[in-house]
Order: sequence, then C-alpha cells, then structure tokens
Amino acid sequence: MQGAFFMPSIMIKQFFTVLPLIFAISFAAIAEPSRIEKATALIEPEPAAEMHEIPAEPAITCEGCSPAEKQTLKFFYDKGVKDKYALAMIMGSIKQESRFKPTVCEGGYITSWRGCTRGGYGLIQFTSAHRYYGLGRYARLTGQAPEATKTQLEYIVTEREWEAAEAVFKRPGLPMQAYDRAGKIWLGYGIKGRRLTYAWQYLSIIS
Repeated sequence: MQGAFFMPSIMIKQFFTVLPLIFAISFAAIAEPSRIEKATALIEPEPAAEMHEIPAEPAITCEGCSPAEKQTLKFFYDKGVKDKYALAMIMGSIKQESRFKPTVCEGGYITSWRGCTRGGYGLIQFTSAHRYYGLGRYARLTGQAPEATKTQLEYIVTEREWEAAEAVFKRPGLPMQAYDRAGKIWLGYGIKGRRLTYAWQYLSIIS
C-alpha cells in the first residue's frame, strides 16, 4: 500500500518541479523577438527626401533683347517656328516694320488703334483694310486691346498672309534667303529696308 501511494507523490513532485521551467520557456518565447524583428530593428529608416521644384529654363533666349522682343520670339517659337534662321528673319522683319512698338502708326507717331487713320499700324504695320480692321475685330471678339503686343501676335497667326508663309517658316534647315522670301509673302512689304541685316544680327543673339 505504501508503494501504491509513493509513485503518485513522486510524479506530483516532478510535475511541480518542471512546471516553473515550462512557464519560463513559454514566457521567453513570447518576449524574445524573432530574427526578422531583430534584423528589421537594425535598419534605420532613411530620411525623407527633400522635395523642391527645379525652375525650367526658357526654351529660347534673346540676349540683350527688350521685353517685347523676348515676348515675340517666344510666341513664334511656341507656335512651332524652331529654326534660328527662321526666327531671326521674323524678328528682323518686325524690327524693320515697327521697332517692336505695337502702338506705332506709319510715320512714327504713337497712338491708339483708332487714332491711326492712315498707313500701317502696330507690330507689322497692318495697312490694308482687311488687316487693319481685322485686328480691331479680333480684339473685340477676344476682349483684348488692339494696341497690346499679345493681341497683335495672336491675330497675326490667324491671317491668311501668315498662313501662306507659315510652312516655310516652320521648315528647319533652310538658308536665310528662303525665310526672307517667306517674309515677303507674309508681310507684302514695298520697302525691304534693313530687315535682312537685322535678321543676321538677331541670329547672333538668339540661343
């Protein structure tokens, strides 16, 4: 009888001896971080990259040019005239016509669109009735002033005279003389003046 009761007591004693060890192992398994967690903890987060905008450089420049010249150059460049020779010829022609003064009336005096009662007016000296009144009509329809450079540039590319020469101006790689002939088609000028000389000068400062 003593042997019958002796074995269970030993088992109970062994159980209570092992029990703390079981709890210790279980606790360690829960508390101990995994290998992935250990590896991740060693990787420091990278600092957030500083975001800033890089200002875009102008696609075409005109060294030493006036604001009106720069505005005109950019306008025709944005309209698809990319060849420097073509741009220089356009600029030279406008300089011959008006010195880039949108409010100049033929003869050299400055006035409003309505105030120019004879001869040409504006950047390219709109002279014939359909061109002169066409400018006024375009300004009225778009809610702009006919005296403004922006208005006149926008109107120029709607004219049939510009459309007749546009393909040549937009064709790269031609000699200056080809663009000069296109300028004659576009403006229909009677006096050539120094427009070709001006064109060569612009060629050296356009980049």
